[in-house]
Amino acid sequence: MKTAVVCGAGGFIGSHLVKRLKTEGYWVRGVDIKKPEFSPSAADEFLVQDLREEANCRAAVALGFDLVAEVVSLGSRHRDRLEKRDLYEQPGVQDYWIIDPEAASVDVLSLEHGTYQLVMHSAAGQTAASRMLPGFVISMDDLGCVTVQ
Repeated sequence: MKTAVVCGAGGFIGSHLVKRLKTEGYWVRGVDIKKPEFSPSAADEFLVQDLREEANCRAAVALGFDLVAEVVSLGSRHRDRLEKRDLYEQPGVQDYWIIDPEAASVDVLSLEHGTYQLVMHSAAGQTAASRMLPGFVISMDDLGCVTVQ
């Protein structure tokens, strides 16, 4: 079974991403400083943790996961884009998605020879697609909308 971690799973975009991954048969761990406000999380496991703390980031991916999707938080863009990237490379997370609502972009990185390589950058008017999930597409025009094409 494929496994995924959604960082920021308590928010609108993250909670919808958890639901979408579940429909694809993933075992999903949601992580956020808060649980979703409007409905229970669809995640198999939900950790309430502050991912600004390095130890919490390491714990979130400690079991080894196929995919980590990071919804960039306001005020922690540098940490979410650079520092966490290094933390997720170490346990061998194959795909790392950086979803940036403020920039309306998604960067899809894949682990190649132990280092993440950018395989796709999607911005407004474009879609981001996963190598691991054929048919899994996120529209940049509506970051909250996760659709299959």
